[in-house]
Amino acid sequence: MQPIFAKIEFENDGASAAVKESENIIAFPVHSDQRKPNRSPKQFGPYEVAGTFDLANRRALADQLQLPRDASAEQCIALGYDKWGLELLPRLKGEFAFVLKCMKTRQIIAVRDRFGVQPLAYSVHEGALSFASDPEALAGDQINPVWIAQFLSGIQASATLTPYEGVKKLAPGTVLVADQNGLNLHTWYKLRPQYVPEADAPELIREALEAAIARMSVGQTATLLSGGLDSSALTLLRARMAHDPVRALSMVYPDYPMLDESTYIDAVVDANPNIEGTKVPMFAPSHSEEILKILEQQGQPIIIQNFGTTASAYQTASKIGAHCVLDGHGGDEVVGNGGWYLNELAKSHQYFALWRNVRAHKSRFDQPAIGMSLFEVLAAAGPRPIAAIARRLAPTSPIAGVPWRRLVKEDLVQATDLVGKANEGIGRSNTHLEGQERLHAQQLCAPHTGSSFEILRRMARAEGIDVKFPFYDQDFVELCLGQSSKAKFGDGLTRNLLREAMRGIYPEKIRTRTSKADFTPYVTKGLAECDAVKKLKKGVPETLKDYVSAKGVQETLSDLKDGRNLATVSGEISRLAQLDIWLTNRKTTANSSRKNDV
Repeated sequence: MQPIFAKIEFENDGASAAVKESENIIAFPVHSDQRKPNRSPKQFGPYEVAGTFDLANRRALADQLQLPRDASAEQCIALGYDKWGLELLPRLKGEFAFVLKCMKTRQIIAVRDRFGVQPLAYSVHEGALSFASDPEALAGDQINPVWIAQFLSGIQASATLTPYEGVKKLAPGTVLVADQNGLNLHTWYKLRPQYVPEADAPELIREALEAAIARMSVGQTATLLSGGLDSSALTLLRARMAHDPVRALSMVYPDYPMLDESTYIDAVVDANPNIEGTKVPMFAPSHSEEILKILEQQGQPIIIQNFGTTASAYQTASKIGAHCVLDGHGGDEVVGNGGWYLNELAKSHQYFALWRNVRAHKSRFDQPAIGMSLFEVLAAAGPRPIAAIARRLAPTSPIAGVPWRRLVKEDLVQATDLVGKANEGIGRSNTHLEGQERLHAQQLCAPHTGSSFEILRRMARAEGIDVKFPFYDQDFVELCLGQSSKAKFGDGLTRNLLREAMRGIYPEKIRTRTSKADFTPYVTKGLAECDAVKKLKKGVPETLKDYVSAKGVQETLSDLKDGRNLATVSGEISRLAQLDIWLTNRKTTANSSRKNDV
């Protein structure tokens, strides 16, 4: 990954000011990662381009532009923009984030790919527009209280939000244009379903995933094999096309028999002789060490569960000489669980079909957290009189009593409009779609989607490798979105599109599996004795008193002591500890800088 940075000066302070007439309208000091040398932006006639690119159709673009087939992505971008202007963007396939300067029109164009796989942030400060891959590179002294409120509550309601005042991420599928008219942002991509006959969908979906895997497999490419549907699909399809054995890395947990997925992992490895499986034993993490590693690696607090497992997997991939890892992140969201099909049946009064599908689902899923009861569906989607009765009869959620914002001080809740922004984040995306397509799109293009890619990319970059996400290939996403909810649900089986696409390739043990490992006992082991909890027992740390509710912290500690809501509690304690250390470190750094200035 090649982080990028650019700076543009304006005539007047503020985002609406015009770009200065200057020979050096933009400069790109490009910072190198551990594998690549420092590289300046490439210039083609009046254009300069810098960015990160994984263009799926680079050769096709080169042909259309009458360039040599080995033309660089930067050259295709520059000459493509010269020929088509912003109409170039829908022609680009793959993942990319770039900044383009046109000396002829005095314009700056910044673009982020459809799903935000590649990162890009920007700021306007003291008359300058700046870009960087990581928001931290643009940070000033002020922390954004809106971000703090959302972080403490465990939500992200905006795709553009960063911890730093005045610094924003460019949202996925967005283009920024800076010229003599000022600064303008608009959406260049809206998610559109591809409609194909249901009978043809499995083959087309599998072919799209195979094409994404082939494109994203660079050099020595490893897979992460957990034995679940997503990782098994990537490993098996990669093995079918690779000339050399595919290294499949599996994290195993000797001290936790309930997390033993070995039978599923072995079934995948045994299904294709071109898979070379490696099991890596994992032991309960040191929570204090893990929090420090998160902050060192990420540069800011993050919302993440089971950080250590992914970090260890990437570290192992680097040790075995892999250049790239295929990560199954996003498979659940993109394939779609199809559960909204039950809501459709309830709303259309098809009660017998609803009963039959709920029964089929319950017979396949023996875990209460995964299964859906008939009363739960009717309570959510049935006609008003039936819904009222169903709500009384529906089983109570074990975490129903946990207020999602209990850690946040009430005055901060009000000052940042936390509740309003949370509701906006849920309801404002993909409004151009309707029905189950909109519900599905909101899952796979949630405000936190781009942030998840950024976190995983920083984790991979720390180990000197690249990471790819085949499930977020455009064709694969749009094909899955375009199928009916009935096809997605599959007579009681969630995520049925992938099960059908992999029929005959998956071992049946994988294709029909319904269980899912619960990592709560693993990630909460030793939590009560960690440094963060000991500190919280003494009261809210000084750094957090402006933001954190003392009552909420006591409720969290009480839940931890009584063994309640442990999945929620572990996330809350991690966020509190990260934020405390991060704010303390920033204050220490700022004080040191002031002393040096004096």
